[in-house]
Amino acid sequence: MKKKTLLFLLVISLTFILNRPLFAQEPLPFTPVEPEGVVADLGKLISGAIQIMLVIAGLATFIYLVLGGFAYITSGGDKTAVESAKNKLTYAFVGFFIIVLAWAITRLMGYLFGIDIFDLSNLPKLY
Repeated sequence: MKKKTLLFLLVISLTFILNRPLFAQEPLPFTPVEPEGVVADLGKLISGAIQIMLVIAGLATFIYLVLGGFAYITSGGDKTAVESAKNKLTYAFVGFFIIVLAWAITRLMGYLFGIDIFDLSNLPKLY
């Protein structure tokens, strides 16, 4: 009985001593370099395009507001020119509201579904 216990303890201790972790795949010894000017991730391309479109829409709204204000100031009391300038200002404010609403909806959807559309680099890969 003593021999069996001693043998059992020897086997258990050797198992713990000689046990080492095995990995299915070793990490690469280097990190691959992406070439300059090439977008390798479609998510980064889409999120960058969305951000650029929002900036362009904001700048266009600002320019349209300035042009409408300038047209209103220089209308000289002409009813058609004043009406046209007021329409420009109204359309600019409506455009600004739509831009802010679109941004808020995308942020809300990102919060609810856990996908940040302004940073799509962390999407799961399909391959």
